[in-house]
Amino acid sequence: MCFNNEIRKSMISKRKALTKSEYVTKSSIICDKILKSKWYKSSSSIYLYCSINNEVNLDLLIENALLERKIISFPKVEGKEMRFYPVTSKNDLAPGYYNIPEPIITTPAPKADLIIVPGTAFTKSGKRLGYGGGFYDRFLAQYDVYSIGVCYDFQIVDDLQIQPHDKILNEVIFA
Repeated sequence: MCFNNEIRKSMISKRKALTKSEYVTKSSIICDKILKSKWYKSSSSIYLYCSINNEVNLDLLIENALLERKIISFPKVEGKEMRFYPVTSKNDLAPGYYNIPEPIITTPAPKADLIIVPGTAFTKSGKRLGYGGGFYDRFLAQYDVYSIGVCYDFQIVDDLQIQPHDKILNEVIFA
């Protein structure tokens, strides 16, 4: 556990140190890779997240999905659970848990075909180190949905110590 906390701290620090140019360029490359993926193309309902602290910015993906009339939904923390609610623009979001933008809509989202997952570190095989709250792991344990982790190249590590309850993602896309 201590080992993971060290990795978590280091990766968040490196992420926060990204220049605006690196942040924009790498986020665009990652979004472009997702837009070209068969999973995105075949999806009609996608679960996304709002980036904070220099996480991969999904604005390009969000804009494209809305233009293509895909249903996009964002997470809202409710107690120890995370539920997704559809939005039609970022105006449907307001500061929530840890000041992270969450939907103000209360209509549950339709089942997703694809979920894009943030994190602090990943392996190429899909192991993920989140922020320690377990929200995505609990969510993914309950729903069968294709999951793509997104990160910057420096967030890829050779291995992570994961727990039995940690969910392995289907794919990791990075730049």
